Amino acid sequence: MISSKDRYVFKSLANPVLECNIISDVRKNDTNKIVAEAVFQKCDDSNANGHKFPKRVLMAAVNEIAGEVESRHLVGELDHPDDINDVNRIATISLKNVSHVITKLAMDGNYVVGRFETIDTPNGNILATLLREKLKVGVSIRAITDQDISYGLDSVDTINEFTLITYDAVHNPAYSDAYVKSIVSSCYKLPNNNYVIPENVNSDKLITVTASELQDIIESVIQGVARKFKK
Repeated sequence: MISSKDRYVFKSLANPVLECNIISDVRKNDTNKIVAEAVFQKCDDSNANGHKFPKRVLMAAVNEIAGEVESRHLVGELDHPDDINDVNRIATISLKNVSHVITKLAMDGNYVVGRFETIDTPNGNILATLLREKLKVGVSIRAITDQDISYGLDSVDTINEFTLITYDAVHNPAYSDAYVKSIVSSCYKLPNNNYVIPENVNSDKLITVTASELQDIIESVIQGVARKFKK
């Protein structure tokens, strides 16, 4: 539960520009997954909400949440929660609304950059489809702060303290830079039956394949089926 002390919430509002480069796209009846990279946030620059995040503050937030990223516990939702006045909801991840897991979050100069994977949930599949179709999708911070902040460019609030909850997938992130830069890969889980899986592949884990690796897998499958019919 959030303390009774007043909390303020910030979320996003701006139009992104999406440049999407699909490296591999595998569509199977089994698990589908998109891995994407994006600029998550920009330091020391006022966003469309009139909020400015100093680099030292963002760096501290990224370092503080590093363990969550490493343990694959930092998940985000498709769109921000509807009611920004419900601070308990803002501070809580709704598992039924989860669409992606953030697997990398780091500072790169004046930017927070990261990588996320879509999850095989209804919202995750929607997000994966949007990315494949090259729709404008961005990432946006969800956080709470004790500061008295306003929304809009009439006055710029420098955020000196906040608690980072997550980064959600949205249509309109607060920074024009916070769009998906590229789709790193599409992943899927190889089924255990009817496929010949290379010896060095752990079939219990999701794997990323390039176009050439996929061709090798397909050829292995064909050879396996051919051997089966020869028996």
